[in-house]
Amino acid sequence: MGLTKKQFKDLKNGYIDGLAEEDVSLSVRANRYWMGVEKNDPSLFTKKEKLIDSIQQLKKDDLIEFFSTKIIGAGKISVQIYSSLDKSSAFTDDAIT
Repeated sequence: MGLTKKQFKDLKNGYIDGLAEEDVSLSVRANRYWMGVEKNDPSLFTKKEKLIDSIQQLKKDDLIEFFSTKIIGAGKISVQIYSSLDKSSAFTDDAIT
């Protein structure tokens, strides 16, 4: 059984609510802004708002089409796993199909 429209809406709203939450501390917000400055990427200052706008416009059919064409129909998927403790090494499994 597939995802109902109500379930999809609830999932979307839950994700949006999580994104819309205020930073838990000034330090977290400062780190996010410094990342934008260091990467010379001013879009990081408004990334949350843009993502929320995009998710609000997302339709279930759009998501199904994306998964059908880009994920399921892609053939080979490459997965990279990074440790939160050591980001210098990565495990890559290119054999997933």
